[in-house]
Amino acid sequence: MKTVLHMFIICAVLILIPAPSLDNETGEKNTGAVLSDTSSNFLDGNYEGCSRDGYTGENFWGHIKITVESGSFTDIWFTIRDSSLHEPVDSMYGVNHYSGSPLYMQQCVEDGHGIEIYPQLLMESQSLDAIDAITGATWSCNIFIASAEKALEGARIHTHVDENPDHAGALMKIVPNPFHSELAFEYNVSEPCFVKLSVYNSEGRLIKHLVNQEQQAGHYSISWNDCSSDGVYFGSLSTGNKVYCSKLVRAGR
Repeated sequence: MKTVLHMFIICAVLILIPAPSLDNETGEKNTGAVLSDTSSNFLDGNYEGCSRDGYTGENFWGHIKITVESGSFTDIWFTIRDSSLHEPVDSMYGVNHYSGSPLYMQQCVEDGHGIEIYPQLLMESQSLDAIDAITGATWSCNIFIASAEKALEGARIHTHVDENPDHAGALMKIVPNPFHSELAFEYNVSEPCFVKLSVYNSEGRLIKHLVNQEQQAGHYSISWNDCSSDGVYFGSLSTGNKVYCSKLVRAGR
């Protein structure tokens, strides 16, 4: 009886585990809006993250890998593992370890289903904001969202304006700005690396990749001359592990 009661308490605690609280701040000065968690608001790339910074000290942790291509989530892999047995949580986890607790076994079946379905739901919706817990799988939903947020926190497009002209000029110079029909992005690459220069609209949706390739060290100038309408845009320069975004304004003559 004591064992059954103990198993029931463990189950109740696991079901009620809150989602880890993650801080998405980058430390940069942000004078604009942080966009929502739709796929178009993240830079292209492969991202990996866990529901917390480390595996120790927590009973379970989520592990996710996300690929963003052309502003869309194109591939997502996700699992939840326990930190003591180092086994994945699935529909058989409760049967294998807690056969004396029917409630816990059922919970593992439901969360095991959630672990499989949440990547599919994110691929379909292309928005973390749209992910809702399916019946009986709130726990795995919370860990899935926390893991995805952790993986993507360095990929988010921040629509900020750097107030330090010296710092801004060292990374990327844009002339003219505001512009009428054409502008040039000038930037320096300090060492060979993969460079991505992209333009987004004011809602964070990708307009065009101007550069998306390996580049050698040197000074570069890239023109953008096919902007179709007046308004506010953002240029994003990624060189290695550094990302800088600058506000662009197109105004009619």
